[in-house]
Amino acid sequence: MSRVKLVFAVFVAALSGSVMTSDSAIAAEGWLIKGTLLSGIAKLANTTFVDEVSELTFSGTTIRCKGTTLEAVGPQLESPNMASAASLIFKECEVTSGGACKLTSGASIGTVPILTEVTLDGQLAVRGVIKTQNGSNTFATVFLEGENCAVQGRQAITGDVSWLAPTGQDERTLQLLGVNITEASKLLKEGGLGASLKGSYLGKLASPLPWSFM
Repeated sequence: MSRVKLVFAVFVAALSGSVMTSDSAIAAEGWLIKGTLLSGIAKLANTTFVDEVSELTFSGTTIRCKGTTLEAVGPQLESPNMASAASLIFKECEVTSGGACKLTSGASIGTVPILTEVTLDGQLAVRGVIKTQNGSNTFATVFLEGENCAVQGRQAITGDVSWLAPTGQDERTLQLLGVNITEASKLLKEGGLGASLKGSYLGKLASPLPWSFM
């Protein structure tokens, strides 16, 4: 074999190996816990620290949940790229605009069972979309009351919730997850009109181990 043919053969072999490595990396995409690819499930902590308080706005009414933690019921990671919880519970919520309203159900707002699918976003971030598991498309229900309340009674918040973990591909004990949904996007709705939701949270595993998604 001539030198030129030999060099070409080596180049082709190296290129093929590179493609196989790339395909293997894509196939192996999933949750990592302390550098090990997750197989099965891993429990998340039931309490998530709040980095930026949650605000839900619809029909001119804003509900601010100023609790320092976000509670979750049965939260877990599921291989290869899912996570779920029986409910997310926003705490210390109150109506801050939209008339003299108050929450009938108290100071907490809970979601229905949720499931989120996770994908890579660029070189470092991770993105996900939270969907309901019960098929109703109702993410949460809010009950408002008050003599001068602009929006009274049962208010169903429907749709999906998108979130972004800006450093989710970097293995950390605490992972920052941010939500910033605008009314104009109509990703979330109340009565056919767009609703907004914003806030950020520091999620962690039930065990004190670093985790990421790759």
